[in-house]
Amino acid sequence: MIDEFTGCDKNKTKVIFYPEDPYGKTDYKIETELSCGTKDTKKK
Repeated sequence: MIDEFTGCDKNKTKVIFYPEDPYGKTDYKIETELSCGTKDTKKK
């Protein structure tokens, strides 16, 4: 049973900025990759 949120790992979470044409100050795409999880608290 998974019932406890453990939060996100700040060392594995990424934010990637991709420049887009015409390459101005506000011409970019942002992609995020979160490394978050839950804790399995079921006893065996």
